[in-house]
Amino acid sequence: MRSSRQLGVWTDSVQEGETVQVDIASENVDDLFEGTGRKLNSELHKEWLKKRVNSDKTTPETAKLELFALCIDPTIIQRLSNERTNWS
Repeated sequence: MRSSRQLGVWTDSVQEGETVQVDIASENVDDLFEGTGRKLNSELHKEWLKKRVNSDKTTPETAKLELFALCIDPTIIQRLSNERTNWS
């Protein structure tokens, strides 16, 4: 059985199989996205958003939430940083 809890703008305490619930008001999505950018320590989140939206017409809000969900896992953060050089 999956557990669920509400979390702050950023957390490192999500366990595998746990569901993260967020209020998806525009301001909250932007807060999550900016928190992701701080976690990545670069403008990588903005580069990723641009590439993601341009690649398959994903909405910016969806792309921001996808990046947040991906970056809950620290190994994903490292992989995104490593792959950044391939995006130029």
